[in-house]
Amino acid sequence: MLAIRCGVAVDDNSLNLKRDWAVLTSDLNPKFNPDCFINSFQTERSLHIFASATALVSFMQVWEKLGDEHRNLLKPLEMFGCGVGSTTDGLVKNLQKQGPRMKWNFPDLTANGQRENGLLWTLEHLEKKGLLPKCDLNLWSKTWSTSEKILGEYRSQRQWTSWKTTTHEIYSLGTRPDSIPNQVILALVKKEPICFGVRSGEVLDATLTLLLEHLKKSSASELPRNIHFSVWEKSALLRAQQLFLQSRLIPATDFEQQIGSGENKDDF
Repeated sequence: MLAIRCGVAVDDNSLNLKRDWAVLTSDLNPKFNPDCFINSFQTERSLHIFASATALVSFMQVWEKLGDEHRNLLKPLEMFGCGVGSTTDGLVKNLQKQGPRMKWNFPDLTANGQRENGLLWTLEHLEKKGLLPKCDLNLWSKTWSTSEKILGEYRSQRQWTSWKTTTHEIYSLGTRPDSIPNQVILALVKKEPICFGVRSGEVLDATLTLLLEHLKKSSASELPRNIHFSVWEKSALLRAQQLFLQSRLIPATDFEQQIGSGENKDDF
C-alpha cells in the first residue's frame, strides 16, 4: 500500500516535500496588524495557544519581519505557551530560543500518560492546572477557524465574562491545484491500495477536494475503494465521520509504520 502524508506547504516540520503531498498552501493574513502582535505581550503571565503548526510558523514569520523599533517595545515578561497536541507542544518550545525573548513557561498537559489532541481538551486541562481563567489568552489560528467558536463556547459555558481572550487570525489556507504527486497519480491509475495520512480536518477536506477534482467525482462516497485515510486530530476524525469515511480509516500507528518502513508497495 502506498502511504502518503498530506499537509500544508509551509509546514516544513511535518512534510518531506520530495515524498509527501502539500495539499494546502498558507499565506500570512494581509489584514493581520503587527500592533496586535506587540499588544499580545503586554500583560504578564499571558497564555499563548497555537492552534496548528502552521500558526506557529506564521507567528515566527511575523516576528522575523518586525523591525527593532517594534522589538524594543517588548519587555521580557513571563509568558505561557502551548499547542493543541503533543506535536504542536513540542514545536512551541522553540519559542524559547527563536521567538520573542520572554520568560517562557511550557505547561505539561499530559494526564495519566496521555496528551490528547484538540483545543477543547487543551482548555480543560489548562483549567485543571489553574491557568484558566487566571491568565489572559491569546489564540493563534487561521482565518475562518473553528477554534474561535470552540473558545467562545467554552467561555460561555464557564460564564467567565471577565476573562480576556483574543483570537489572532494570523494566516489563511488555500488548496494547491495540480499538485498531486506522480506516485499518487500512478497508484490511482493502477487502482493500487493507497492511504492518505492527514492531521486535521482542513487537510482532510483539501485532500478530498483535490482527489475528487482529479478523478472527476462529486462526493467522497464515489471514491474508488482502494483509497483510504489515516487521521490524527479530533477535527480530522470528526470530519471523516461526517463524510462517512469510517470504513476507509487506517490506524495512525499502522500508517506511520508504513511510512517508516519505506516499503510502500506492501499492504498493511
